[in-house]
Amino acid sequence: MEDTNKILPENTLPKEPSRLWKVITLAVASFLLQSLTWYMLHLALAINPSAMKWVWAAVVAALAISVTTFFMLVNKSWRMGAALIILSSLVYFLISPRNLYVWIGGIIFCIFGLWYEQRVWRESKSRVDFSVTQVISGGVSILLYGIMLLLGFNIYYNVSADFKANPDKYYERLGQQAAKTIPYFTKAIVPEGVSLNDSFAVLVNNEAQKRPEYKYASPFEREVLVNEARAALENQFQITAANDETLADIVAQVAVNKIRQIIDPYQNYLPVIFAILITGLLYTFAFLIRWLILIISWLLFRLLLFVGFFKLEKVQVVVQKLGI
Repeated sequence: MEDTNKILPENTLPKEPSRLWKVITLAVASFLLQSLTWYMLHLALAINPSAMKWVWAAVVAALAISVTTFFMLVNKSWRMGAALIILSSLVYFLISPRNLYVWIGGIIFCIFGLWYEQRVWRESKSRVDFSVTQVISGGVSILLYGIMLLLGFNIYYNVSADFKANPDKYYERLGQQAAKTIPYFTKAIVPEGVSLNDSFAVLVNNEAQKRPEYKYASPFEREVLVNEARAALENQFQITAANDETLADIVAQVAVNKIRQIIDPYQNYLPVIFAILITGLLYTFAFLIRWLILIISWLLFRLLLFVGFFKLEKVQVVVQKLGI
């Protein structure tokens, strides 16, 4: 015989009033925290997004996942667990914009949530000795994938709507990044001896002075040569620039024009590209959320164990061993 630590008797909803109210408390706390998570995500996605809103959304989501997992472990009715996930998804649908892609993200997350519930059950049953961190770590990746897909569809909706309202903002972003990373734009505009911090007037004068007749021209003739150089540069790069505008801004403007010419036939795909890039960037931080979930779960479990909300029971189990 071997001893095993487990939370509550297996596969039975607690019948004692003290245990029943604990299950109900976890269910209510889980529902409220999940609802708060959807609200925090709505703020981070749609209303003045900021880094701190994403951080708070991650913390609330980690706490919601921890409490929900505890409820799944002590609640032995899979129907109640499924009902909690579905009710939470309904809150998501009520808070989120009325859009097909946003709803698809919610449906996908609901499916992954039900999958996570089954994974937690199997993980807790397959372990001889209970460990809250190992039970959660065994299936939390499923829930994180569901969250990333949900965010991806939401980000696509937001980017698509914003792109239709203001496409120039996205072309400018692409142009600025291209100007920083692709030397072609700087070499094509800025000659040797001229800095990106110089004004457009410096570049115009530099081009005018390259003409042989400039050296012997009168002030009026030099002014004509400068104007001709300005018109030639603006025509060559298809830009309109003020004299005090820096060459860095000119390079970005040229990059925007070039990128617009290349991408314009495929602009309908830009929201998808931006959504994938942003979601991919968020996924790189998924391991931090995973560790945050495990840390919060361990601390919360120890706290609830200390105050007597949970208890570890020693039970006898029968195991099979090979003999002859």
